[in-house]
Amino acid sequence: MPKTLKRFTFSLFFILVLSLLLVAIPAQHSQAAFNFNWFTHKAYKPAKKKAPKRKMLDITPISQFPELPTGCEITAVAMLMDYKGVDLSKTDIADEIPYSPDGDMETGFWGNPYDDSGYTMYPPAWLIYLTNTLVASPIYLARP
Repeated sequence: MPKTLKRFTFSLFFILVLSLLLVAIPAQHSQAAFNFNWFTHKAYKPAKKKAPKRKMLDITPISQFPELPTGCEITAVAMLMDYKGVDLSKTDIADEIPYSPDGDMETGFWGNPYDDSGYTMYPPAWLIYLTNTLVASPIYLARP
């Protein structure tokens, strides 16, 4: 093999190994290694992600106690209704929601929210209740 071909092969192999090391070694050590441009040999700052816009809602807090010791979701819905201008108290909602005597929380509230025997009611049951209660779509409640 001619000398120049050996040098060229060695140089190509050396460049290949060096480039692999430049890519592999920084990846093992830290994220900071990725903030260096290996072609220009300059550090750079990665683009910052924009934080989502936040909006504080002026919601009047309502306590679930003493009337509904196990009715936290009922109280949360009452706060949402109050915020949206729907005149329903937490006890009105507790009296109107469907109940599930067999424990199927997707169809109604399991237990009694007025005492410690209550448990919860899952979103499918809430969707049915809200659809039957509101003139507008339940999606209306999700918008600030």
